[in-house]
Amino acid sequence: MPFKMTQTCKRLTLPVLALLSAVALPITLANISGNNIARADAGSTPSLQAAEAPEPPAPNNPRAVKNVTVKDGFMVELLHETKKGEQGSWVALCAGPNNTLYASSQYNGKKGANHPTLFQLKPPAVDDPNGKTQVIAQPVDLAGAQGLCYAFGSLYVMESGRQNGLVRVSDTDGDGLLDKKELLLNIFGGGEHGTHAIVPTPDGKGLFLVAGNMSPLPAKVDKSRPVFGLWDEDHVLPRNRDGRGHASNVMAPGGWIVRVDPDGKNVELISQGYRNQYDIGVHPNGEVFAYDADMEWDLGQPWYRPTRINHVTSGSEFGWRNGSGKWPKYYEDSLDSVVDIGPGSPVGVTFGTGAAFPTKYQEALYALDWTYGTIYAIHITPQGSTYTGEIEPFVQGKPLPVTDVAIGGDGHMYFTAGGRRGDSAFYRVSYYGNKDKTPPIIKPHNELALLRKEIEKLHTPDAPADKLDFIWSNLGHSDRYVRFAARVALEHRKPASYVAKAKAEKDALTRTAAGLALARHRHPAALEVLLGVDLKGTDKVTQLAWMRAMAVDMYRKADIDGKTQKRTYDPKHLAKKDAILAKIKGLLPSDDRDINTEVIRLRVALEDEGVIEDALNFMSNTPVAPLPEWTKLAQQNDRYGAAINAMIKNPPPTFQIGIAFMLRNLDKGWTPTTRQQFFSWLRLAAQAGGGNSYWPAMNTINKQAQATLTAEEKAALGPLASGDLPKPDNNRPIVQPKGPGRTWTTAAATKLLNGRLKGRSFERGQGLYQAALCSQCHKVGDLGGDIGPNLSTAANKFSLEDLLRATIEPSHEISDQYALSIVKTKNGKQVIGRVLSKDASTVTVQPNPLDPKTVAVAMGDVQSIELSPTSTMPAGLVNPLSAPELADLCAYILSGGNKDAEYFKK
Repeated sequence: MPFKMTQTCKRLTLPVLALLSAVALPITLANISGNNIARADAGSTPSLQAAEAPEPPAPNNPRAVKNVTVKDGFMVELLHETKKGEQGSWVALCAGPNNTLYASSQYNGKKGANHPTLFQLKPPAVDDPNGKTQVIAQPVDLAGAQGLCYAFGSLYVMESGRQNGLVRVSDTDGDGLLDKKELLLNIFGGGEHGTHAIVPTPDGKGLFLVAGNMSPLPAKVDKSRPVFGLWDEDHVLPRNRDGRGHASNVMAPGGWIVRVDPDGKNVELISQGYRNQYDIGVHPNGEVFAYDADMEWDLGQPWYRPTRINHVTSGSEFGWRNGSGKWPKYYEDSLDSVVDIGPGSPVGVTFGTGAAFPTKYQEALYALDWTYGTIYAIHITPQGSTYTGEIEPFVQGKPLPVTDVAIGGDGHMYFTAGGRRGDSAFYRVSYYGNKDKTPPIIKPHNELALLRKEIEKLHTPDAPADKLDFIWSNLGHSDRYVRFAARVALEHRKPASYVAKAKAEKDALTRTAAGLALARHRHPAALEVLLGVDLKGTDKVTQLAWMRAMAVDMYRKADIDGKTQKRTYDPKHLAKKDAILAKIKGLLPSDDRDINTEVIRLRVALEDEGVIEDALNFMSNTPVAPLPEWTKLAQQNDRYGAAINAMIKNPPPTFQIGIAFMLRNLDKGWTPTTRQQFFSWLRLAAQAGGGNSYWPAMNTINKQAQATLTAEEKAALGPLASGDLPKPDNNRPIVQPKGPGRTWTTAAATKLLNGRLKGRSFERGQGLYQAALCSQCHKVGDLGGDIGPNLSTAANKFSLEDLLRATIEPSHEISDQYALSIVKTKNGKQVIGRVLSKDASTVTVQPNPLDPKTVAVAMGDVQSIELSPTSTMPAGLVNPLSAPELADLCAYILSGGNKDAEYFKK
């Protein structure tokens, strides 16, 4: 390899305990095209459970960690614990020269003060059990970092202040300490969905920069692999934005990855459409992989997407859109995952390249999950022109809020744990076993991957004109990534150069792909091209692609009210309504749920009243789908949250919810019987298990459908026509505190409770959880509300001291996801609360999280909108509790509502 791979930091993306508070490689290929290339065999992946020779006993090492599990033959050592208030909470890590590493705090070491943020680390040798890690503070003034990378003889830092970005730090006086920072590229976007990792490019000539969905693209993008600005929301039916306002005003392209030169110049957009991919890993063969985040509140809803590994190819789009708008994985204008992992909080990523590990672990992609304290080893294998993966837990701890990972120059793995100003530590993973550690052979790309890469060279507006036939011959390719690459290459050309070719095309999938490209360009010929596709006898891929292309064309040519999202479709589409419906009605009913979903979506958009009976039939008579594969991983791990366990116990009708979500838009064609059937179904579905937003999302569908009722329908439906859906019955006995209470401090509570959480009372802890009003906003197990973070997995992320601080000092650290805003008006007034929505005319604020009433402020009257430094949770809620009562409460929270936990054993 022409460079040493180093790794960076990640953001911590799951609800925290605000608690109570691609680049194509330079490969040439001639005359490879067409649909005649068979899909490559993925081969068989060896079972991770296969019996292997036992490893020798672990060597005696006083630094070995006892409460962390790791694969046999490996050892985890605790090398350093940070000093709170002095060294901060480390979230970024990278390998440096001469077997050193660099680590950085998420913020300044002490909140509001100029304390060291960046540290050089010199770990002791593995065979020196008494050696200490040298931690050398660097005097450079940084606001905090969520990305580090040592490359080109310099240390690069992704400074995570709101208006910082890529900086290069250097030693100006030769004393070996980094004391100067140089801003190379300004990137707006601090916080946990902002600027993230920095990783060297495969050719060793540049850097990849990674940013989440709340960081806008740099002001100047010089080149773009996807056609710049061609992205849009592309929802043929209105979406619901996040009910708590999270990222509700963030539009496409969402999270992104760009390439820059070592001096920060020549910004090239590579990939987009992520929620909050925190880091990427680069395989020795040049392929790039990202670990994208989920929105855990959406568990059980059809728009939920688990954390997943994505193959970052040139011009790729992964379809994140805010709220319910996340694209299904089968949409033709996006790409699927390599492997779905499940709920979690993606942070650091690296390949095991250069590690002194057994061969298969050198080849693995390591993905860190902050919420569940797990480092996964992802074993990837080629599948067509892309990859598939198998997941293996590699390191697990409780609590172990892992943040970043790097392979050191000595061949060992190093990782950090911390974040959100919590306890932080520095660890090493080394291999002492007897398995073969021969470096793996870098396998050449298969024919399909080479074909994809050759097409990706044409992702530029100045591609040779004579390559059109080559592109065209791959628009209908059976390999999705090849087909996607060909369409992106086509979109870089002016539509006038291929409209005639599209109108003459006979192959259904090829013509559909050309029609989709024209639709994305808003070209008037797209409708004619798509209506000229004969869907008879076509397969699922073609049918889904055609329906998606038609939906995109309808969306992009509609007039859409920015406030109500009401769509007025183009007269040309309405004039062809019968022709469009004729092509898709015959596809129902299908054995494939995706086909059924997309047929109903288009029929609802075209206000086909006959769709109601078909849709209700699916809602009422379709069996609940089996839970996804990733829930099996959850069942094997007692650290997964209550939402997963609730889904396993009472699976949600996810497919049917998607149908109901679409039907909510129709106000005509209903009968008293179908209306009653619809609203009765919603009441039953609302009782299923899901994430924090499950019941609120169901209730929103209910309210929106109620708003379409006529006076006569309301009279006929009676209680179904108004009011909220019933919530699941989670009543538990409330236990009022007896005291004596006190004005608790974090220090006093930690001192009294430390070591005294055994033999506690589950019933009293559960009752106090309600009496102290925790359950008003937070859920533990299946008890509580969903206004604040779900606390069921608190033990995975927080020590007792962190939990107490979040309880006693709720304003100490406030997640962006739950912060209040202060809306100041020009006449000197202010409104404080959660900003639920904001557009060009109005900002809507919910002052009281327990009261649905909102306040609308005209944007013309707004002077400023700022985040409040005060938590929505009041301080002092636990002051009435005695020390034993506070211990019971903490034990209940840390148990995740499990009455059989160790905390309650006598």
